[in-house]
Amino acid sequence: MIIDHCDKTISIKIVYFGPALSGKTTSIKSLFSYFGKSEDVMSIESTVNRTLFFDYGTVTFQNQDWHLKLHIFTTTG
Repeated sequence: MIIDHCDKTISIKIVYFGPALSGKTTSIKSLFSYFGKSEDVMSIESTVNRTLFFDYGTVTFQNQDWHLKLHIFTTTG
């Protein structure tokens, strides 16, 4: 977690990891779909739609003073 008092930003990194076919990519895609940002998930997939390296996306929230950035990653199983 990084707290930047000058920019009033809090950045948090969340990493999903686990065995193959445990739902990591499905979980991150569902999460981004819930927030209406499904196009913001970056994923490099193989020809059989399996993650090759990692999936990544950022969700941002803000109030009057502070910004919260969630950097969400999945790793391959």
